[in-house]
Amino acid sequence: MELKISDLLPGAGIEALPNPMGTDERRVREAVMAKLKEEKMRDTKRSPRRIGRTLLIAAAVAAALTVAGIAAAHGFRELSHEKEDAAPFAGRDVVSVLPADSAQYKAYRELNDFAEGVRAGLPTGGLTPEEFAEVRAAEARIDAKYLELAHEYGLEPAREIYETRSLAELRSALGSEVLPDDDGRATVHYGRCDDAGNIEYRGGFTLAGGGVADYVFNYAAKGAMSTAEAYVYLDEVDEWEYAAANGRELLLGIGPDKSLVYMETEGGWALVTIRAGAEGADGEAVLSESGENRGSHTALTRGDIEAFAEALAAGLSPEH
Repeated sequence: MELKISDLLPGAGIEALPNPMGTDERRVREAVMAKLKEEKMRDTKRSPRRIGRTLLIAAAVAAALTVAGIAAAHGFRELSHEKEDAAPFAGRDVVSVLPADSAQYKAYRELNDFAEGVRAGLPTGGLTPEEFAEVRAAEARIDAKYLELAHEYGLEPAREIYETRSLAELRSALGSEVLPDDDGRATVHYGRCDDAGNIEYRGGFTLAGGGVADYVFNYAAKGAMSTAEAYVYLDEVDEWEYAAANGRELLLGIGPDKSLVYMETEGGWALVTIRAGAEGADGEAVLSESGENRGSHTALTRGDIEAFAEALAAGLSPEH
């Protein structure tokens, strides 16, 4: 029997995050996201988590991560279908795990273009209650378009999103030791998964030399409304194919301040953006919210990336 996260969590009292079908958060106005974040924090305080509740996610997420086989890695340039056009990153490559000719990518692009058009006319800066209501109505239009495109392209929509607040919770959900042990010095420890099988986790891992590198792990389930992207200047990235100890094939890349890990499974695609490279850490990963240098984020080596790849490949194993 096919299990979904949405079938398992209500009995455990886990509530979905607000605006579950919202699209790329980078493109949402800063003022709007601040207000949505406030709402989310209030919801979090009203519903504290109990140890073990995330275990109920395990069956649904593990089913989405079936990896009976692994496809050969492609070059990152083959996975880049567009470039950013907005300052300060105009010309930066957008690496997507979704094949350009797939229904998933076509649906994602259509939804993204629709969302950009809707949000282009929204008010900015400080929002009045009336303006905030206008913003929420616009987001509802985007959500409706999301469901329309899912139906049109025959894809599974994500109707609910649930948060995981630590790597330990994510590992419990997957039933495996996926990803390297988390480093407490990471800028963010946060994840979320949806009832279509997509996963995101942001954390940090300890480097061999004692430093720490932040990363963003994304898993896009095949057959679902999903995407996973990385933003990097590919002409600065050296890439190589890597075979993990268990035989899994991955594509790895290292740049001056950002690195990539890619792996395709039978059930989906995993894409990791490591926010550090051969010359140091991504500036955004080094600074705290108050602008202070966090210090411990350092440059990494090919060996560090391969160690990360081993943990990823071992966690996404055949029995899952």
